[in-house]
Amino acid sequence: MRVGDETKVLEQDKCVIFDDSFNHEAWYDGTQTRINLIVDFWHPELTDEEVKFFSMLLKSKLKGERIISAKQENDDHLYSIIQKTKGILKTNDDWWVN
Repeated sequence: MRVGDETKVLEQDKCVIFDDSFNHEAWYDGTQTRINLIVDFWHPELTDEEVKFFSMLLKSKLKGERIISAKQENDDHLYSIIQKTKGILKTNDDWWVN
């Protein structure tokens, strides 16, 4: 993983916290499926209106990615995993995209 000018090797079962406002990328050359848990925190100096605006942008991006994923012929994408795991969360069907 690279964040800014710094590159680190990620370790299984270890947390990494970084500021994603910096240019960043991650890659994986393994042969098994890798799953990452990503948790976003809003910057504490953002106003409520800014948080609402950025939330809307993120939801729009998710909707676009859902449409693109629907055109794929395999199950090897984010939305396939979300659909398969929805029942685990015991919540309504649209918890991730409104």
